[in-house]
This record gives sequence, C-alpha cells and structure tokens, in this order.
Amino acid sequence: MPRIRILSVPILITRMEKISKYLLSLLILAAVAAGSSNLLSLENPEAECTVSIFATGNWAGNFGMDDEGHSGLAALHSLVQRKRELLRTSCGGVVLLHVGNFTGASNQSELENRLHPWEMNLVRYLGFSAMAFSFREIELLKSTRDPALLSLPVVSYNLSAAFPSAARRFIFVPGRETTVLVSALTPGNVRTDPEELDRLIQEMDKHSGVDARVILLNRIGPVRRASSESAEKMETQSLLNESDFVDRLGSINAVYSSPFTITGGEESWKRTLVIEEDAPHNSFYTLNSGVTVCRIHGRSVCQIDLKFRSRKFTGMSQQFIELNGPREPGSRVEGDRRLLRMYR
Repeated sequence: MPRIRILSVPILITRMEKISKYLLSLLILAAVAAGSSNLLSLENPEAECTVSIFATGNWAGNFGMDDEGHSGLAALHSLVQRKRELLRTSCGGVVLLHVGNFTGASNQSELENRLHPWEMNLVRYLGFSAMAFSFREIELLKSTRDPALLSLPVVSYNLSAAFPSAARRFIFVPGRETTVLVSALTPGNVRTDPEELDRLIQEMDKHSGVDARVILLNRIGPVRRASSESAEKMETQSLLNESDFVDRLGSINAVYSSPFTITGGEESWKRTLVIEEDAPHNSFYTLNSGVTVCRIHGRSVCQIDLKFRSRKFTGMSQQFIELNGPREPGSRVEGDRRLLRMYR
C-alpha cells in the first residue's frame, strides 16, 4: 500500500476570523483527496494495474438461486462487489459484461418488469458496464417509454443503426488509468454478414489508445435443426463455427484448462477478447492472430484479469466461476440481501 503524504496546508487563523475544527478537518481531507487521487501514478509509477472482467451468458430471466443455493444474481452481485472493493485503490477496476438473452422476456411488458422490478433499475444496481442483449430484447427495448431503461449500457455494432434508442455501437469503460472498449455482434435468427466483423475490427483499430478490446458475440437463433432424437430441435449456432468468420479472427492456436495464468509481455495477444454466450460447454483458448476467446456455458461466469504496468500488458489470468457451485465449496459468497428477497 503506497504511503499517503498529507500536504501541509497553510491556514491563517486570527482572533477576528476563527475557523471551526470541523471546517479545518474538511480542508485537511480535501488535501488528502487531492494528493491520493494520483497516488498510484505519482508515488509509484510502476504499480501494477488490474482490469478484472466478469462476463455472464444466457440467463434468460433465471435470476434466482436453484434448490441447492447455486448461482443467482444475488451471488453474482456479491462476488463482483467483493472484487470492486479489492481493486478500490487500483489504477484498473472491474468491468461487468453480459452477452445473450438476459431477461427471457417475450413481450415489452415482461422486459420492462424484469429490468425494472419493484422500482429498482436492475442493470444499474448490478453495475453492468455493457450488455449485449439478444436480438429480441433489443427489438422490445426500442419501443419502451420507461425513462429508467432509455439509457441502459446496451451495445450492438450491427443493430445500433436500426435501433439507435436501444443500442450503441461502442461503449468505453474507464478505470482510473485504463480504458476498455466494448462492442457486440447480434445476429438474431439470420446469419450476420461476415463483412460486419471486418468493419467492427477496423473501427476498433482506430482506438489504439485503449488498454483492452472486447467483442461480445451473440449466437444465431435459436433455429430449427434436424435431430436424431426428434424430427426437429431448436438450437443456437455459433459464428465461431463459421469458416469465413474464423478466417477473419484466426484459427485456434492453443486451448487452455481453466483456471490458467500467463506472465510476460505478450504483445501478440493484442489485448482483444471475444466472449460468446450459450456455448455447449465452457472453453477458453487463443487464436493464431492473438485474439483470446471465452465461450460461456449456461449461467457460468467467465472472469479474466488483465495485468498492466506503465500501460503495458504484462499478463493474464482466467477462470470459470460456478456461483456457489458444488465444485467451489471454499469460495461461497453470501448473496446480496436485497436481491435474495426478490429472487428466491
């Protein structure tokens, strides 16, 4: 922990002009705040910055814990808040993202009630930095008249032009001394033109000053597929399985077991992440282009910690978290009480 140096504040106190102890303490606190806002950069310019990214996938309105007390928004909120507190004095910070169907809403009333329950703006309360809703959710959101939902951090590069009131092309997430650029592709039931990915990457390349870039990737569908078990089956399809998309991003270079850590200045990683929802299983790997891919299954949470020193990338760690899952008995978190009352 860097030492906090309180700068001396010359104060002239005369008999004619007495300053109360309360006012004096406020002046001293102001001096401390002014000095400490740049502690990491001035006292220790070589301090390591951690940008901790949490990403959730296809929750589809399943916000409560299950019968065994696993998962749920209450546990997610407590987990993220605990990390925010740990990084409170870091020059980085926490970035909370979502990709996929969040509410499970089938009509506008359901969407509004699930995003704004009991006078709570759920997205703001949870502290999401950016959300790549499903195609259907963005369609419903564009017609809302609920003022609390008009400024949600919803992102979709390919839908922002058609639904400008519901989604933005990019979202910049600032930390103390770091910036993460987030965008998304939302194909809906129709396969996205791969040239859309080219344009997205080209625009991201213009923002070379950011510390990390994230592409949130929704899956196609669900669409009907022939199945050996039944005549038809509804399932989603991954753009990462489409050859012309993979050609633009790069083929798989290495697959990692979670959790994992790398160290060293790996410029080839390019600080670019692709995060996909509704995957058949959790997986984390890199492409030969240097892009890192995290594919999320169900209500798992993908956590990626990026490390920086003097704005240079020095390492990365990743893990999948099953909120209060049976395999993680030592990492159980107490759910946020307000959310526990709402989602049992």
